[in-house]
Amino acid sequence: MLEKVKWISYIAGGCILTTLSVLWFLPNDNTEELQFSHWSQEEDIYSDEEVNKEEHIQADPLWIKIDIKGEVKASGVYEMEEGKRVIDAIEKAGWLTDEADERHVNLAETLRDEMVIYVPREGEHGEGEYHFGTDNSGPTKIRVNYADAIELEAIPGIGPAKAQAIITYREDHGRFREINDLEKVGGIGPKSIEQMKEYISVD
Repeated sequence: MLEKVKWISYIAGGCILTTLSVLWFLPNDNTEELQFSHWSQEEDIYSDEEVNKEEHIQADPLWIKIDIKGEVKASGVYEMEEGKRVIDAIEKAGWLTDEADERHVNLAETLRDEMVIYVPREGEHGEGEYHFGTDNSGPTKIRVNYADAIELEAIPGIGPAKAQAIITYREDHGRFREINDLEKVGGIGPKSIEQMKEYISVD
C-alpha cells in the first residue's frame, strides 16, 4: 500500500512540473497587448504631428493693407504680409527720401491692417501741422507707449520734465492700458489728460 502511494505522489509531481513548464514558455498575451497599444498610440501621435506640420506648411500667409505717406520715395497703399514691421513697409515704398526725419517713426513696430505710417521731413517737428507716430484711424496721434521725449513734448501741456516722467513710468511699470492711466505719472492730473486726450493714443 505504501509503495502505491509513493507512485501516485511521483506521478502527481511530474504532472505539476510538466504543467508549470508549459505555462512558463507560453507567450504573455497581456504583455503583447500592452506593447501593441503603446505602439499604436505612438503611431497616432506621430501621424497627428505630421498632419499639423503639413497643414502649417500649406497654410497661406495672411495679408493686410497699410497706407504709407510723407517722406518716402513711393507713398501709397501697400499690401503686406501680416507680422511684418514698419521698416519692411518703408523698404517696399522705396525707402526714405533725403529730407526724411526717421527719428519720429518707430521702425520696429509691427504692422496692422489699415495702419497709417507718416514719415515727417527734417524740421517739420514743432510746426504744429502734424502729430507724429502711427495710427489706424483718423489723424495720426502720438502713441504714448512708444514715443520718445521729443514726440511727447509735442503734446499740449507736456514739457521736458513731464515727458521724461512718462518715459520713466513706462520703463518701470510697463505700457499704459488706457489714457487715464497717465494720472499715475507725477504732475499729470485729470485736467491735463482732458487737454491732451485728443492728441494721444495708448494702442
